[in-house]
Amino acid sequence: MDLMECLESLCGAAGAGGLEEAAHAAAECLKEYADDVRMDALGNVTGIRCCGAENAPVILLEANIDEVG
Repeated sequence: MDLMECLESLCGAAGAGGLEEAAHAAAECLKEYADDVRMDALGNVTGIRCCGAENAPVILLEANIDEVG
Protein backbone atom coordinates (compact mmCIF):
# COMPACT_ATOMS: atom_id res chain seq x y z
CA MET A 1 0.00 0.00 0.00
CA ASP A 2 1.54 3.31 -1.02
CA LEU A 3 1.25 6.55 0.94
CA MET A 4 -1.72 7.91 -1.04
CA GLU A 5 -3.66 4.66 -0.62
CA CYS A 6 -2.92 4.69 3.09
CA LEU A 7 -4.06 8.31 3.46
CA GLU A 8 -7.24 7.65 1.48
CA SER A 9 -7.99 4.62 3.63
CA LEU A 10 -7.45 6.54 6.86
CA CYS A 11 -9.40 9.62 5.73
CA GLY A 12 -12.34 7.53 4.54
CA ALA A 13 -12.64 5.37 7.67
CA ALA A 14 -15.15 6.18 10.40
CA GLY A 15 -13.33 7.03 13.62
CA ALA A 16 -16.00 8.36 15.97
CA GLY A 17 -16.00 6.93 19.50
CA GLY A 18 -17.00 3.27 19.55
CA LEU A 19 -16.29 2.69 15.85
CA GLU A 20 -13.19 0.66 15.06
CA GLU A 21 -13.05 1.15 11.29
CA ALA A 22 -10.29 3.78 11.54
CA ALA A 23 -8.26 1.62 13.94
CA HIS A 24 -8.48 -1.34 11.55
CA ALA A 25 -7.41 0.92 8.66
CA ALA A 26 -4.44 2.19 10.69
CA ALA A 27 -3.42 -1.38 11.60
CA GLU A 28 -3.58 -2.39 7.95
CA CYS A 29 -1.33 0.53 6.91
CA LEU A 30 1.10 -0.22 9.74
CA LYS A 31 1.54 -3.89 8.74
CA GLU A 32 3.82 -2.85 5.89
CA TYR A 33 6.29 -1.18 8.27
CA ALA A 34 6.08 -3.22 11.49
CA ASP A 35 7.10 -6.76 12.37
CA ASP A 36 4.13 -7.18 14.72
CA VAL A 37 0.82 -5.25 14.70
CA ARG A 38 -1.74 -5.65 17.47
CA MET A 39 -5.08 -4.05 18.29
CA ASP A 40 -6.57 -4.32 21.77
CA ALA A 41 -10.21 -4.35 22.88
CA LEU A 42 -10.26 -0.53 23.15
CA GLY A 43 -9.08 -0.07 19.56
CA ASN A 44 -5.51 0.91 20.43
CA VAL A 45 -3.14 -0.13 17.64
CA THR A 46 0.46 -1.04 18.46
CA GLY A 47 3.14 -1.77 15.88
CA ILE A 48 6.54 -3.15 16.82
CA ARG A 49 9.55 -3.12 14.53
CA CYS A 50 12.62 -4.99 15.72
CA CYS A 51 16.02 -4.07 14.33
CA GLY A 52 17.87 -6.92 16.01
CA ALA A 53 20.63 -4.72 17.42
CA GLU A 54 21.42 -5.11 21.10
CA ASN A 55 20.62 -1.99 23.19
CA ALA A 56 18.99 -0.29 20.19
CA PRO A 57 17.09 2.92 20.98
CA VAL A 58 13.32 2.72 21.37
CA ILE A 59 11.12 5.24 19.58
CA LEU A 60 7.43 5.87 20.27
CA LEU A 61 5.20 7.46 17.65
CA GLU A 62 1.81 8.29 19.12
CA ALA A 63 -1.23 9.64 17.32
CA ASN A 64 -4.96 9.97 17.91
CA ILE A 65 -7.19 8.63 15.17
CA ASP A 66 -10.59 9.53 16.67
CA GLU A 67 -12.88 12.04 15.03
CA VAL A 68 -15.78 14.10 16.36
CA GLY A 69 -18.96 11.98 16.14
